[in-house]
Amino acid sequence: MTASPEQPAAQPGVDKPTTAALCLADDLVEFVTGQVERFSRSNADGLTLPSIYAGHPVLGDTVADLLYVMGLLVDAGVSTVDNADLGQAIIASLRELNPDEVEAFYSYRVAETVLRLGGLEAIPAELHPHVLAAADSPKTVARLLGENDLPPNYAIVAARVLTARAALEPSGQPVTHLDTFVQRTRDMLGSQPNGWINDGMGTWDHYDIYTPDMYLFAEPLAEELGDLWTDGFRNVLADLDQIAQPGGAVVWGRSVGILGLAMTVELAANAVARNLADTGAQRRWLQRARLALVELDGWFANGVVRAHQDRAPMFYRGTSRRLQLTFDIYGKLLLAAKELRNETPKDHGDAQDRREATWPNTNTFIRFAPQNTAGVWSYRSAGLAFVLPAITGFSAEYLPSPRSPGLFEQPTGAHPTMLPVIAP
Repeated sequence: MTASPEQPAAQPGVDKPTTAALCLADDLVEFVTGQVERFSRSNADGLTLPSIYAGHPVLGDTVADLLYVMGLLVDAGVSTVDNADLGQAIIASLRELNPDEVEAFYSYRVAETVLRLGGLEAIPAELHPHVLAAADSPKTVARLLGENDLPPNYAIVAARVLTARAALEPSGQPVTHLDTFVQRTRDMLGSQPNGWINDGMGTWDHYDIYTPDMYLFAEPLAEELGDLWTDGFRNVLADLDQIAQPGGAVVWGRSVGILGLAMTVELAANAVARNLADTGAQRRWLQRARLALVELDGWFANGVVRAHQDRAPMFYRGTSRRLQLTFDIYGKLLLAAKELRNETPKDHGDAQDRREATWPNTNTFIRFAPQNTAGVWSYRSAGLAFVLPAITGFSAEYLPSPRSPGLFEQPTGAHPTMLPVIAP
């Protein structure tokens, strides 16, 4: 393994950038590099993906996510993994990518990877039409403009796709519908004064991990969105500071388990690098991220996630998507490292795993929507911690039962069992 993360230039008066945030960034890059090396040695020699993995076809979403991870590793200063040159591996993966299998999240990941390399001019000319086709999302855009049968977060994803596509566009012509989805993003981020976003469809309310995720999706638009993005994210982070549990910043609803742990790291990076929380909260988030990284190490075998053996995040993250979920997690951790390296070095104090410092006592009900009772009860004390959602989601993930990873848990999907009862 060759991992030589490049440190940012030292700030005036700072000889070595050794703050807690920058040390965490290095550890995140080292963690992902090591896991990708294990994956390469056990499953993908030279980072060439197999066509079948564990009985499931390896499709374009997985290829796009591996591309994204490799591009972020290069951006972090890692040039080779398991003797494979990452630049050459990216070009090889672009050649094997089927643009027809790439939409939405995976489209922007292809486009942003090529932009990290230097744009279309940095790749062979014969791949330009191939990349531009993969960097588009015509089916997603058509559905959002037509039946609009996708969760609201897809509009923000479409804005990110078209933003990256515009940056790649060699003609310099405006990309169709970009303004439409940027405006939809503004409308969603400004839909409630507390910054929370209902990602539900029809009669369901979905207040879960996708509210903070939508702020992360919109990050490339942060400058254009201005205070709408910054203030909304700051408000949500303040609520999550009280809601977070050991085991995840959000532990109910879609995409819990390992994604909740990765989200903890991403939130910490943004809270610190963008000064979206006060000093005390930044220290708490950094320590939570450190603890999350330690726990994440146990979620992988030979560089592949084993969420299906632990706390699997909903049915659509099943065994057929193990590789895609694996690279999704690696991408999140590397994006967090990138944010942390943009931090202005400052003293966050020594990292100390003191419960009262990292998980201070709280007993509060966070209300998500002023027009109804959607919210979550968060309780933390020296002897007990849990959250209890009060949301009308479509599945067992939203039932009003206590959630605390390792203590109060239930199967994901439609089969709740042994639900505790809380009586007044």
